Amino acid sequence: MGFFITSLHDLFNNFKTEFNLELPKGKSGGTIKLKDKKQIFRPTLHDYLKEGEQISLFIGIDYTTDNGD
Repeated sequence: MGFFITSLHDLFNNFKTEFNLELPKGKSGGTIKLKDKKQIFRPTLHDYLKEGEQISLFIGIDYTTDNGD
């Protein structure tokens, strides 16, 4: 088994679809060809807040000595 290193820029902007595999000792391990690729957008909390989602926050403070120091 081998490995290759690339970036999203190479995949989607340079349309690179073929990569040479490298083996740990510097030998060639063949090539990998990508047939299909797609970018999936997964929203973050920041994206939800930007779109107007509202959240509520409740904070409780326990001042009892039951919990120790």
